[in-house]
Amino acid sequence: MGHVVADGCQDKRTINNTLRERLDLHVIEPYYISEKLCFDEACTERIPYTAVHTGTQNSNQSAIQWLNIIIIATAWQYKMRGQSASFCPWIITNFKRGNLSSNVDSSTQTAASIVGYTIIGIVSLFGNVIISVITLQRKTGRTPIDILIFALAIGDLIITVTIPFVAVVSLNSVFAFGLAGCKLLFGVRNVAIYASSFTLVVIALERYRTTFDLSRSRRDLRQTTVLIAITWVIAIGLTIPQFIVLRLVTYPGVGIYCLEVWGNDTIVGRKAYSLVLFCLTFAIPFITVTVSNIIIFHKLFHAKGHSSTNQVRLKAKGQVVMVMVAVSAVFFICLLPIYMINTLADFQAITYTPSVVALSEIFTWIAYSHSMWNPIIYIIGSSKMRKSCKILFKIEKHETSIHYKGEQNTLSRNSLKKQNRLSSNNKIAPLIASVPADELVSVRS
Repeated sequence: MGHVVADGCQDKRTINNTLRERLDLHVIEPYYISEKLCFDEACTERIPYTAVHTGTQNSNQSAIQWLNIIIIATAWQYKMRGQSASFCPWIITNFKRGNLSSNVDSSTQTAASIVGYTIIGIVSLFGNVIISVITLQRKTGRTPIDILIFALAIGDLIITVTIPFVAVVSLNSVFAFGLAGCKLLFGVRNVAIYASSFTLVVIALERYRTTFDLSRSRRDLRQTTVLIAITWVIAIGLTIPQFIVLRLVTYPGVGIYCLEVWGNDTIVGRKAYSLVLFCLTFAIPFITVTVSNIIIFHKLFHAKGHSSTNQVRLKAKGQVVMVMVAVSAVFFICLLPIYMINTLADFQAITYTPSVVALSEIFTWIAYSHSMWNPIIYIIGSSKMRKSCKILFKIEKHETSIHYKGEQNTLSRNSLKKQNRLSSNNKIAPLIASVPADELVSVRS
């Protein structure tokens, strides 16, 4: 039979229904606690609470009612400490352990988490390392887009490195890496996410610039590098408040968490910060990238080139744009759910009930998965990247080519030598000599 040991504290406490409605906290039946927990209540005594599920709803009515009171009082304490009342780690932890849900098997949930994080981590690590190596090996003919793709890969690798630590915390409900690890782990991860968002904006604007000014030379690689540095500096600046408020919070009998702890006088500031963060790192980049790509597509598919050369160049640009649109779409789609649920929680528009916690866990997986999709998109959508992968793994031999800037036709060095030997009047040499030196670029195909 369900029972409650309250040490006489139940008679000393009065918590009215208005408080419960204000906090908007609910216990959805049949969720029960199956372990002994202690909380500091308003009556100053430490109250051990035990509710045993006997299989019938009626026999547990007193336990359920007392459970409601404890949750309300505990959440009220969180609110007095400056934390969101809707963010109750006690509920979250016990749900993740399987103690609050009769519908979720703990071992199944743990196995799914391990498999999910492992797949994301391995694919992301392997894929982004390959992209980084290919970009670095391309010594000549490197474009601004190549540099920006490399920056995205580095950001994804940083996010990937944090996955094992987040997985351990998620499975064990204990953050065992210290305060420095708390600030470093989540701070650096968020910096990488914000920087990637800004990098996608730079890519969209770069494609816009080159699409509407075919005669203009490419942006200097040094300028592109400076832009990337600026995006990372801005990302670090936006993350500074998180570095300041991140703390290790211990809940007796529950676990140790790395949480943002805001004081009573900074609740409004927290909401403002959450809103600014959502706008600057998600909403504005999403709108900018979307509008830029729509305009670019309209230009490419309705352009009437004055020459076959321009038509070929527009087609090539369209292929590049398609790949980058896919990369941008995956990024924003993967991050939208977790952005929404976190922002709504900060504004107390939702409560972390077990079902919301389950969704949050799934959304976290989806958010992390964005780091593994980019290499896959590059390989599928870019013939140049596929060829570079074959060369990297010795599947295909590398052949250096001579390109005329703005032209798609190339003459390999071997073919050029052969034609020179066969030509009695040496017509190829004058052709090459007539091209300015700065118009010849040797690149890796």
